Amino acid sequence: MKPQYPDFKNKQSGEAIWISDKSDAEDIMQKIEAGSKEWKVFMPAEEVWSDLLSRPQDFVDYREAKAAGSVKDRFPDFKSLDRSKDVALWLDSSGLPSDLLEKLEALPKGTIPLADISNPSWSQSTSSSSKEELWKSVTETPGEWYDYRAMKASDQINPRFPDFKHVSGDGGLWVDDKGTPAWVAEKLATLGGAFAEPAAKAGSAFEPSGKSEQLWRSLFDQPSEWQDFRAEKLIGQKTARFPDFRNEKDDVALWIDSFGLPSWVTAEMEKVDQQDEPIWMAESGSGGLNPASEDVEELWRSVFEEPNEWTDCREAKRAGQVVEKYPDFRNAEREKLCIKLGVMLDNCIASLPECLEALAATDQNGARDEEELAFGLLGSWMKELYVKDIEPRLAEDLALRSSTLQRLRVLAAMGRPSFAIGVGQMLFLYFWWGAAPRGLSSIAGPAGLGGGGRLEGPDIEVAALAAQLHLVSISAAGCDLASTSLQDFETNKCPWRWRFVLLLFVELGKQLAVKFLDLPGAAAQLRAAEQHVATMRTLPYFAGHRSLRQGEGPYRANHNDDHLPRARHRPVWPREMWPSFATFLEANAHVFLAELQRLVDADEEFDEIFRTVQVQQTEFTPLPREWGLLDLIRRGNTTAACPYAPQSCALLAERPEVNGRCFSETRVPNAGVAFARLLPGTEIKLHFATEMRLAVHLGLMTPPGPEMWVANETVRWAQGEAVVFDDTYFHGVQHTGLEARYVLLAWTCHPCDPEWRQNNGEDEDQQDDADGRSDGPWEHG
Repeated sequence: MKPQYPDFKNKQSGEAIWISDKSDAEDIMQKIEAGSKEWKVFMPAEEVWSDLLSRPQDFVDYREAKAAGSVKDRFPDFKSLDRSKDVALWLDSSGLPSDLLEKLEALPKGTIPLADISNPSWSQSTSSSSKEELWKSVTETPGEWYDYRAMKASDQINPRFPDFKHVSGDGGLWVDDKGTPAWVAEKLATLGGAFAEPAAKAGSAFEPSGKSEQLWRSLFDQPSEWQDFRAEKLIGQKTARFPDFRNEKDDVALWIDSFGLPSWVTAEMEKVDQQDEPIWMAESGSGGLNPASEDVEELWRSVFEEPNEWTDCREAKRAGQVVEKYPDFRNAEREKLCIKLGVMLDNCIASLPECLEALAATDQNGARDEEELAFGLLGSWMKELYVKDIEPRLAEDLALRSSTLQRLRVLAAMGRPSFAIGVGQMLFLYFWWGAAPRGLSSIAGPAGLGGGGRLEGPDIEVAALAAQLHLVSISAAGCDLASTSLQDFETNKCPWRWRFVLLLFVELGKQLAVKFLDLPGAAAQLRAAEQHVATMRTLPYFAGHRSLRQGEGPYRANHNDDHLPRARHRPVWPREMWPSFATFLEANAHVFLAELQRLVDADEEFDEIFRTVQVQQTEFTPLPREWGLLDLIRRGNTTAACPYAPQSCALLAERPEVNGRCFSETRVPNAGVAFARLLPGTEIKLHFATEMRLAVHLGLMTPPGPEMWVANETVRWAQGEAVVFDDTYFHGVQHTGLEARYVLLAWTCHPCDPEWRQNNGEDEDQQDDADGRSDGPWEHG
């Protein structure tokens, strides 16, 4: 059931209530515990399964299609033919009626129509008769259809692209579809060049010809600016999708197998590869020797004449503690902290107390105290496990996940307050769904993981441990003391710690109520969250915070309240308060949609586009590729993706809300714009931003199913429409539909940010005058 569904509902009147509503929360929780045994638990699944059994002709059966691998494992077993209802059913769901399987087996074969999965794009929406009509249109009016067969045969576009597509952009047909009428092949042979010429013939969606040519010329004309990763990819030290060549200065990358590769590149590459000395650096930033800039002989003399300045890594390589490409000797002055001491990071975590003592003794670690040093080491260790280019990777390997989670539990059990925030954050960042996120385990049942789009987070044990560790860290840092100075309160990141405590307790309560039907347990967690809010109200830092006033619940906490105490903050902004950037996005929605459509048409599975997509650094979704961002503007600058969406980037680069005027020497907010894809059957865990900013989503491809909750407000997307929300409130997303959702996502400077206003020729007094009305973002006094 969706988190936004009421906690209680009157069957006769239809009235509904939510535990998280502001009013009388304490009294409600006490009554919940007293009356919980008398309520009937609402089980909507029985109702839907009953519909399947009583009206089987209204559903499609995908079980054979899943068994044959024609659709993905997470695809529903049954789906309603009425797409407006968006009903999907899985046989491994929790709460399955006990006699369901027996009743399904009793249905005569064919009672539930089998899925026609012969074509991935049309199987769910195009009947045989409508396909025949489309093919008649192709053969009778060929000038209205693009013929992509020659381009596919010459590898100019993705082989999964349709053979024919209407010039309007609608429709897609494949000749080898088993539902294609028999007469089509013969008729096509007589039409020759009667079809419209594809608009993309001059180049592919992923290699704009002019830009591609310039980049390949740069590779050969300025080789010192490029790194060559081909050898590392060949031996598995880089993933297959990693670039063959990369220019870090200009943030661009090249792949030899790209569509539309200039014809001269292959021959030129062969000439260079036959030379005795390579012209490109073999790797970037590894600290290895670069013959073009270092005197190798002098370095070797230094190894023997000044051995105390060098680290011998040969034994570590033999023991498998570092990869084989690692240097045999490294200069200690260039070495990272743990390597400099001769301790591998993994070994350091295995004996963290001893490692911390050794590092603290050097007085060169850059950390203020043991807590900060432990946090840094744990963060570096986990990030390396999660994003590394070689297997095993934490995101995908069950054995590694299980062993890593156990190591974090061991560290938590040591009871050292200085470890609490580091371990607690690693649990939240990388184990929200437990040791085995949905999709990695084939043995989990209704009480565990399951596949098929059921939303499972958070793992109760992990979230409970993380919540307790964050509480320990609050006491350790003095964040619960009114005597802590405001400066120390901010330096120790106390506001950030407190909001994580609220998030974790609120999510625990919701999970206990919705998934485990443990209403007394849920009430206890929500009561604890309210008590923590009460403690926050007593602390000088939070004095006057609107989000912590009496009557405001834990969901209303937000970081913009810290930065802009005079502004009025809302989870979702009404249209009349929108900054002009939102209406600008809506006015240009057709441009963004057209360029996104071009990308998706050429690369529906994101196989190619993922080479330039921002890789998740932590676990936002159960599996990394389920949420992907293709950055267009990042930290005020256009990115390597802009040649693929030139009009979009040109429009966005002029906007002060996201370009260089959003930044200063003292402040670099995480502002930018990206195409964001969310796959069906997944969720983005609850999280919050800590910077002074707003978020804007522009709906581009918005199928039914996905929705976002910001604090206790629910948002759904519509094509061409913007949503302005404050992402410093707790917010998360779930997608229970069947098709990918795409939005243009923007993080902008907050319109009330005085520094941003000054950079744009406005000041705070002007803002007061402009927004003195009652619904303005500023309030006086």
